[in-house]
Amino acid sequence: MGAVQSLKRSEDFRRVREEGVRARRDGVTVFVAPAAPGRLGGRVGITVPGVVGRAVVRNRVRRRLRAALQTTHLGPGRDVV
Repeated sequence: MGAVQSLKRSEDFRRVREEGVRARRDGVTVFVAPAAPGRLGGRVGITVPGVVGRAVVRNRVRRRLRAALQTTHLGPGRDVV
């Protein structure tokens, strides 16, 4: 994802969903939480549910979101799902 690091572990995704603040708009839900202890940079994790479509469609959505994130500055110390 370029300068933005990726969330990889399911524990990290779970932590962001449980501890983070949720925002919804136009069919997109975003969770933002403070970065894990000991981490300074922000990380991003992308999940696309099956209701969006089959695997080809979900992967296309995921690729487009990653491309959009290339030009976005998240700020330090935030994890986003």
